[in-house]
Amino acid sequence: MLIGLHMAFVAMAEEALDAVDESTVPDVLSRFPRQEVGARGQVLNTLNLVLDDGKAVVRLRAHLDRIAHVFRNVLRRYDYPNAGPHTSQAWSSHTSTLRAIFAFAPNERRAFAEEVWKLVVELPEHGRRTIEDAKPRPFEVVLRDFPNTQPREPAGAVLQGLAFAYFRADSPTVTIDTGKVGAGSRRTGRIGDVDGWHGAELALSVEVKDSDLTDPSDPDLGNFIANLSEWPDAVAIVLARSATEAVVEGMRNQNVLVLDRAAMIDAVLRWDLSKQQLATREFLHFLVHVQQHGGLIGRFRTFLASEGIEL
Repeated sequence: MLIGLHMAFVAMAEEALDAVDESTVPDVLSRFPRQEVGARGQVLNTLNLVLDDGKAVVRLRAHLDRIAHVFRNVLRRYDYPNAGPHTSQAWSSHTSTLRAIFAFAPNERRAFAEEVWKLVVELPEHGRRTIEDAKPRPFEVVLRDFPNTQPREPAGAVLQGLAFAYFRADSPTVTIDTGKVGAGSRRTGRIGDVDGWHGAELALSVEVKDSDLTDPSDPDLGNFIANLSEWPDAVAIVLARSATEAVVEGMRNQNVLVLDRAAMIDAVLRWDLSKQQLATREFLHFLVHVQQHGGLIGRFRTFLASEGIEL
């Protein structure tokens, strides 16, 4: 606290003396009377010095606030107490220091300020948050950078795995069920490619279309919506590479959301690290235990290693 108070006394001296074109005064409180009553008639406990014209006032609290901003926010010395009101009211216990600072010659005030500054920089400096210091957010990286299905891989496997992983992490209150791509939802007892269940009740159903959707009347979309007729309260989602506004609007009119990787990334940016790690592990689980395609599994493991992602 005294560090800031002494530095504020120096700043007050520089402001007041510069305003009256003087370099030193022997007794500051005689030369610059203290303002004791505020504009609303309240008694002031802080130190406000009234200059010669009776209108200009040099305020201790204003300097304390600026000094605290520099110490804490610029220099990141967070051990410096943010206690402006208390410090400004404690000034009267340090009038001898106040008088000495105003009585100093300019070079003496500078030397005094430099000694106080040394005490400031001796306080521990707290580090900045940087992207480089943070662990990679793995599922964000996977969504953004892991390439889609490649030749000789099951078409749509990557996108379906991402859907499974995303909702497995984001919907912990439901049981997520899926299967290999191309297995056929009806034949395996599912409504969509990825379903979420509350017991026996369908809570979530995702239809994965590894294509660019342009036709709101696409029969595959119609079949998905027909499958949902028995489950009016289930959240219905179509996940595609991309979709035109006509498709998005057409699905919205039937209470179906349309997502793509970009939309998932926008949500995943707000996930904490452990949730992103869970989703990445679930994507690997899908590849290994559901899709079971060696080439795709190997490609994903290579990707994880290249990105420095450990699960």
